[in-house]
Amino acid sequence: MSKTHTIEGGNQVKLHVHEAGNADGPAIVFIHGWSGSQAFWNLQKQSPLTDEFRLVCLDLRGHGMSEKPAAQEQYTDGKLWAEDVHAVIQALQLDKPVLLGWSYGGLVVLDYVRHYGQEGLSGLALVGPAIELSPDAFGALIGPGFLNHAEGATVDNLQSNIDTLRSFAHTMAVKSVDRAYFEEAICWSVLVPHTVRGSLVAREVRNDDLLGEIKLPVLVMQGQADTCAMPAVAERIDALCSSAKVAWYPGVGHMPFAEEPERFNADLAAFVRAAAAQSS
Repeated sequence: MSKTHTIEGGNQVKLHVHEAGNADGPAIVFIHGWSGSQAFWNLQKQSPLTDEFRLVCLDLRGHGMSEKPAAQEQYTDGKLWAEDVHAVIQALQLDKPVLLGWSYGGLVVLDYVRHYGQEGLSGLALVGPAIELSPDAFGALIGPGFLNHAEGATVDNLQSNIDTLRSFAHTMAVKSVDRAYFEEAICWSVLVPHTVRGSLVAREVRNDDLLGEIKLPVLVMQGQADTCAMPAVAERIDALCSSAKVAWYPGVGHMPFAEEPERFNADLAAFVRAAAAQSS
């Protein structure tokens, strides 16, 4: 199965969603990171995961083929991010999906849980996640792999944006990644307006309180060589969330789904099976 949808999210923003896989299988909602797109999940959409699971891949507002409103407040309100995810779940009639958030997508997953609760989900998978945006997080949880690229990617200069995003992509991956996949991912990244990239990091968000309340199964998939979402993020989640388990990826950076796709897909499949069985 391969389908595309246009779904109206928060503030009537039109969201592009691509789904693949087994329409009758447990659903996984894939939520990409800062300046990404649903194309970052191509190695999952072309894998044996599609035999068993329903893969629902969202282009976040301002990204990919989703609508790109200009106003900063369209990106700084956590309730709007939550409404986007809720709209996808409702429109596609997803029954207790697993929400998977990579990088900035981790914040979006937590936005959803904060505003809509845990009851309609079977689990959370957090991949090199961002969980906090604050001065305290910079350097401690959010590392130089991101911080060194934030300015060049948000200035009003296309050449600077292109050069920075190419460098950022190569910083994210420590292990070798398929070249065609990598080039496509960079192209999608450049499509995001520089103002949107800036608006995403204009928020101040803290989630320690929420992490302490989560009872759903949580799998944190963390590259030990990640310099964007530092390993300290996984350690923080593990300390705060009693239901969390951490899968460490030695020698892997910010993209375990592309750097070690076979292991990543196997870890994800085992987690979703267990979460679905527990919630049924």
